[in-house]
Amino acid sequence: MSTAKKELLLEAAYEEIAARGLAALTLDALAARAGVSKGITVYYFNSKEQLLDELFVWLTDRILSELDELAKQVESASSFITKVVNYFFSSAQKSRALYGTYLYFAASASHNQAFRRTKRRFHDRLGQIARSVIVTAVRSGELPPQDIERTVVLSQLIIEGMLSRWLTEEDFAVLPLYKDCCLQELYSLAGCRIVCRNW
Repeated sequence: MSTAKKELLLEAAYEEIAARGLAALTLDALAARAGVSKGITVYYFNSKEQLLDELFVWLTDRILSELDELAKQVESASSFITKVVNYFFSSAQKSRALYGTYLYFAASASHNQAFRRTKRRFHDRLGQIARSVIVTAVRSGELPPQDIERTVVLSQLIIEGMLSRWLTEEDFAVLPLYKDCCLQELYSLAGCRIVCRNW
């Protein structure tokens, strides 16, 4: 089984959902987008359900990998906050594809056990990344002492809330407004001393 071929199919499935929505994703549509035969898609995924289960894991792993890289490059808590906000609010097209696709899966987690497990694992790992940065910043004196677990949970809620609200806007050009609000709220929550608007 070729890992590269499976990766190509998962990337194509992500692009199909981002472009046309979850309902439009069929094994035929996946094959067409990936430029392969339907037989290849069936070889890697027995059903649409298996494809979606693996796609949600792939998507969350991709996000976590990129956020792990950001955490490794962190100079300060404030720079990490800025980098995370820039990641999630990078551009209307990318943010809509990334978070819109994530929401399709997250919304289904209440009645899909595999999605629920993946979502829980994703949030736990996000929490670990944020917790590590915050603990280091508190110990160094960059951030004031605080309830770290509360800050971690509220940070996730602020980012998800801003992205969810932005996705309901008719004019996606208002992304910078939501990006700025998210950045300011996260700075305030963490107790950053300097608020930088230059990103």
